[in-house]
Amino acid sequence: MRSLYHTMNKLHLREQFILIGHSLGSLLAARYATEHEVNLNRLLLLSPPVYPPLSQIKNTAARKLTGMLLNTYKFLRDDPRINPESFRKLMYLAPLPRSVVKQPETGVPVMRTLKECVEKQTILTDVKRLTLPIDICYGSLDQVVVGSNVELLARNKNVRLHTFLNTHDLTTRYGKLVAKILK
Repeated sequence: MRSLYHTMNKLHLREQFILIGHSLGSLLAARYATEHEVNLNRLLLLSPPVYPPLSQIKNTAARKLTGMLLNTYKFLRDDPRINPESFRKLMYLAPLPRSVVKQPETGVPVMRTLKECVEKQTILTDVKRLTLPIDICYGSLDQVVVGSNVELLARNKNVRLHTFLNTHDLTTRYGKLVAKILK
């Protein structure tokens, strides 16, 4: 979070702006928005990995998928045998986006951030506290987004949910959807 605050301060933005976050960045964007909502006129969250505590997930399939994802992340994060090479090989079996697989050297640091950002996330309470317009987009084929978990965010009146045929990766199709939403 410190680097996000630092970057935003260095930009010296004088007007309200739209903050966009993808995946892990959507969790950070929501957290930033709770502390700086006055600076924003809109929040756009792309493919947010919403993982509430398993005890709070009523949908059995969503609870199982969320549990599997969290267990996978914990294994990848904690197993001492995981190094960039083994990570690259495992990623073809694990439910993670291609962008992580293509850059295995970033995989280990990404896994380490999971504990602080994903496993201890606050996005449900962050979004609930916000009053600005929020658009949330995710692909129906997304390998790390549990649709019914994301739908929990749409219970808030200021949230619009956009689902489309895509994976977790930012593709041209994804970009066109975002552009359409921002018009």
